Amino acid sequence: MPHSFLGYIFLNEEAYTSGNIEKEILIHELAHVSQKHSLDILFVEVLQIFFWFNPFIFLFRKAIALNHEFLADEAVINQISDIKSYRHLLFDKVTEQASSFITSRFNYSITKKRLLMMTKTKSFRNALCKQVAVVPLLGMAVFFFSTVTIAQEETKNVQSKQIVVPSTTEGATPAQLAEYREIVNKAKNDKGRPAHSNISESDKERLQSLYLLMNREQQSQQMIVFRSSPPPMNKKVPTEQQIESWKDPEIYEVWIDGKRISNAALDNYTNTDFGRLFVSKLEKNAKNYGKHYYQVDLMTSDYYADYYKTQVENQGKYIMGFSYHNRN
Repeated sequence: MPHSFLGYIFLNEEAYTSGNIEKEILIHELAHVSQKHSLDILFVEVLQIFFWFNPFIFLFRKAIALNHEFLADEAVINQISDIKSYRHLLFDKVTEQASSFITSRFNYSITKKRLLMMTKTKSFRNALCKQVAVVPLLGMAVFFFSTVTIAQEETKNVQSKQIVVPSTTEGATPAQLAEYREIVNKAKNDKGRPAHSNISESDKERLQSLYLLMNREQQSQQMIVFRSSPPPMNKKVPTEQQIESWKDPEIYEVWIDGKRISNAALDNYTNTDFGRLFVSKLEKNAKNYGKHYYQVDLMTSDYYADYYKTQVENQGKYIMGFSYHNRN
């Protein structure tokens, strides 16, 4: 059987010279060589030496091999017009003798998944991504099987890096706390909650200065709190495929620059019109749950540029917010 290893393709000499090796087979094996699939296979074989006790390593090897076949099939399909004949060719070769298990051979596996992928040429790459999404998951299982301490340490590190507002050890005096409460009470609305519209700039500045004089416990008891301005979010441009999928109103609710739009309005945009995206899944108790299941928030490029400039200018400053579970 034709097969490949490292930079070589191995063929039956008589079949090759007589022209009995199909063009599709050569394209398939050349894809294995050009994409260096042998290195993946050797890497997994080395992993098995050290992680032979982990059952996931065998699933990992199988997923890698199937991924190789998907990629090689894609290379063939991109260069031929008759996919049906290629499928028949696979069936014809399946019973022939196979070569060494560490090589990439033409009939490595004739699976239902592989054949179904060939019938979906318009979404072949998307289907491929779905099929191999399990690979990083299995890789993590191989390296971190039965290990939890690393994840815990990472969580602690993330918490320790969070930026918090300054506080004092001695805390604010009773008079200062009383002044703080007086300003907060003056800002409360009919529902007993402070509102932005009821707080003047001078009161806001005074609240901030008093808040920074408090200790941690005193700060945690306030309804009006201050937090460090977060750094600007990095630019993230959506793909054309994402834009297309977000047009489905039964799944996605779309907002652009803080305003709700109809999903069909995305026809007026290309992916490069946006500078930032954020997709969140609706909770079951959300008001619109059932009408759609995800909310997509997009920033146009100009809107993102203004947002980024503002966030950079606000670095080192504090943002006023509300914590309504505190009643002091």
